[in-house]
Amino acid sequence: MNSVFHVSAAMPAALPYLIRLAAAPDIAVRPGLVDLLVVAAELSPPVDAYDERQVLLFGGGL
Repeated sequence: MNSVFHVSAAMPAALPYLIRLAAAPDIAVRPGLVDLLVVAAELSPPVDAYDERQVLLFGGGL
């Protein structure tokens, strides 16, 4: 994250790694990682259900 309200363009590449890391129960910084993931999710634009490319890349976004 570049600032409080901006998610970096690197986030899509880092996100799978951060999710796997946050899922590990023995990681000391797990609460901070979960908080970061929540903020990233809140700042992410919603998936347009009518845009086939977005749905294929990001899922249905229900």
